[in-house]
Amino acid sequence: MKIPIRGTARDEHDREMEHEELPDADCLRDTSHAQDTSVSSLDDIAYIRLKADYENLKKRCDREASQQAEQELGAFLTRFLSIYDDFERALHFCKTLEPGGPNDDLVQGLCLIQKRFEDLLREYQLERMDVTGKKFDPLYHEAVAVEPASGRDHNMVIREILPGYLFRHKLLRPARVSVAG
Repeated sequence: MKIPIRGTARDEHDREMEHEELPDADCLRDTSHAQDTSVSSLDDIAYIRLKADYENLKKRCDREASQQAEQELGAFLTRFLSIYDDFERALHFCKTLEPGGPNDDLVQGLCLIQKRFEDLLREYQLERMDVTGKKFDPLYHEAVAVEPASGRDHNMVIREILPGYLFRHKLLRPARVSVAG
């Protein structure tokens, strides 16, 4: 169906447009419906992408928060271990005092406190490394002294000077050791 377009046509293109055939209404409805479907489909895809991005962001934030909390706990436990080391040295000294004397009750009380400390360390998944008699490993040991080998293999840990600890199977603090040289 031809519908003439009224108006002033100034150039040739406008005159050609005056007599151009326009699509009928049914054709326009079909095209409109197809566009609505594609727009709806694009909206669905955009929504799914946004939802996936949000889920990934949430997971990353949770993971980072967990890592931050673990790092802070590790820092606290490192400071706690230095106090625990002092406590162990004091207990060791008390045990060297004359047995059967007035300090026996003190030593027993300190031993009970030490047991509670050890239970707490286990609760937080801290493991004391067993290093004496093992081959020196710079990833887990810090050599602070070298002693004559005297029948031992070189690079063997002879004595633990300060214990090393693992936190959730990762190194928290290396053991300070004396190594056979």
